[in-house]
Amino acid sequence: MGNSSETIKIPVIAFEQKGVRNYVGVMKARDILDVWHVERFIDDQVFSRGYQRQEEEERMRQVYEYVEKCQLPIIPAILASIRENARFIPTNKNSGILELPRIPGALEIVDGQHRVGGFYIIKRLVSGERIGRRHIPEEEIAELEELLDFEIPVHFIDAFSAVEKMKELATPELKESLKRELGKTELGPEDIERVHFFVINKTQKAIRPSLKDTLAYLIYAAGIRGIPIIEKEKWKAEIATPLTLELHFSRESPLRGMINVSGARGLNRPIQLASFVSSLKPLAEDEYFRSLSPEQRTAFLKAYWWAIRDLIGAAFDEDTRKEYMILRTMGVYVLNRLAADVLHWCKSRGIENPTKEEIKMFLEPLKEFDWKRETSPIAAYGGAKGVYEAYKVLLEFLGERGVSEAAKKLQQIREREEQRRRR
Repeated sequence: MGNSSETIKIPVIAFEQKGVRNYVGVMKARDILDVWHVERFIDDQVFSRGYQRQEEEERMRQVYEYVEKCQLPIIPAILASIRENARFIPTNKNSGILELPRIPGALEIVDGQHRVGGFYIIKRLVSGERIGRRHIPEEEIAELEELLDFEIPVHFIDAFSAVEKMKELATPELKESLKRELGKTELGPEDIERVHFFVINKTQKAIRPSLKDTLAYLIYAAGIRGIPIIEKEKWKAEIATPLTLELHFSRESPLRGMINVSGARGLNRPIQLASFVSSLKPLAEDEYFRSLSPEQRTAFLKAYWWAIRDLIGAAFDEDTRKEYMILRTMGVYVLNRLAADVLHWCKSRGIENPTKEEIKMFLEPLKEFDWKRETSPIAAYGGAKGVYEAYKVLLEFLGERGVSEAAKKLQQIREREEQRRRR
């Protein structure tokens, strides 16, 4: 258990960054292990506190072996958040003692979970646990236990001071957005930690694109602005990602349970959230679609995909969907590109809130299109150019079968292409 005292006292340097309190100090590994916690992201609980990936045992073992075997091991600083029950006692202007209660969860690891996990492996081995093929003989335990006194630099964020800062900056519009999107009235420390985790892991280490888009939406919905990675593609966090999440979670959705929200492997979900989000760009940047309310956008997209599911049901059945392209990347991209056209075709006929049956008027011929992965005329297409070419194939197919709007759209595209060739 380590030191039995109820409080861990850490000499720290204190500083502020834009009004948010921070501290830098050093902790022994055994003390960190007494108080650490990781808010793990859970796929079907997007709106919970979690934001971290599940630790990988192999990466933790690599840290353990490095610390044990390297003659000059260096463990870089971890980034951690102190949420509550921590107390800073200043001793002079820029330094003092940070007191943490020795209870699990007093220290939230934002970056460095595998570094801490390496020492957790050591602690488990010392306790007698067999890990993989490794079991520590009793005569080696004392030597291994000394590694738990390894000193690790820690950058502490005072998450509550950051929350208070955000309260000062919150406008009535942002508060309303927070309540509407996330169902709460004010930010919590996990929202602050999520921002740091997102920025660090997006700019330094890769996180799966689907988890990146999900976290970006949660950060944006919390009213936190000014993160260049999110602002650059604001249409994703503002429109595309919440739409995609609604399609996955809603009981009335034709895609319920079919979207891999975090990108984790082995979930048997055919659609990657990142792919679906990106495929919605033509809709999310369409002026008319943007003018619709969030409820109208969701209703249209549900009706659109219900129309497709009604027409090509086998492509959605768990036993046969792998044979079809519709729920694969190319199918999702080309069909969501076509969705923007269908929306305008409905509008041109005076249909402002199209139903599934009204959308099927335009898509009916697609039940005759070859969507099989092995034989489809668009099976060999790939990349952005491939999506565009596949989209034209669908327009031609629809146009030849009586959808005049599709024929007209294809003609416009060909005329623009011809004009570009003549320049």
